[in-house]
Amino acid sequence: MKISQKLILGVLFIIALTAIAEYFSIRISQKVLEDKIGRYSATQATMVLDAIEMKIQSRIEQVQAYAIDLSKESTIWEHRGDFETENSIIQQNDQQWQSDFQQGRTNILMDKIQHNDLSCELREEFVLKDFYEKAYGYPIWVEVFVTNEHGANIAQSEITSDYYQADEDWWIKAKNDNLYIGDVNYDDSAGMYSIIISSRINDKEGNFLSVLKAEMNIHEILDILDEVEKDSPFSSMDFKLLTGEGYLIHATEGNSPEFTLRC
Repeated sequence: MKISQKLILGVLFIIALTAIAEYFSIRISQKVLEDKIGRYSATQATMVLDAIEMKIQSRIEQVQAYAIDLSKESTIWEHRGDFETENSIIQQNDQQWQSDFQQGRTNILMDKIQHNDLSCELREEFVLKDFYEKAYGYPIWVEVFVTNEHGANIAQSEITSDYYQADEDWWIKAKNDNLYIGDVNYDDSAGMYSIIISSRINDKEGNFLSVLKAEMNIHEILDILDEVEKDSPFSSMDFKLLTGEGYLIHATEGNSPEFTLRC
């Protein structure tokens, strides 16, 4: 073999080695980048879940704190009475209430409860609809209302679909366990997804007085997802929020990777 041919083969061999080295270098760099993105994504997913949990926890504490204040309300004490005496009246009122609500009209009892002092206080001191809509662009609370010890409505921010609540799961569990946190559900009347938070109201000796129910708008959770997707330094992350039954509530517009969160 001539020296010139040997030199050509040597050069080609060096070029081949260089190409192979560059190939593996690129592959290694891609793997390192993928690993970094994967670790970042997992960290971000954890941070998102923590942020959501903190947000919901802050609203739970708000409901519980307000329930303590409500124990001093005269309206609650005025509506205490013997269940056997009141039961038939409550059932009659509930039937009439549901009938009128379904037909889109109000009655004397609805108007009386809707405009009593405690209902006004719920709207002005807790719901703060105008304040939150101006600050965030949406209401924080879908609806808030209070029942007496027998489950009948005694105050409400909005007119509810029924008058009697003691047969509802959130009411029973709040009475028995002090606190109830529901799954994400769609509120047809409000046209939005919400989470039920209900708290038992006790007197100073710990005796049961009534139940406070508040429906939290989940828009605050959606804002958390959108903010993380927008600020991601790598390819935009894609989050999907589902109900416990698997129905899609919200999806960000990222490319990859994708994380699915269930409420």
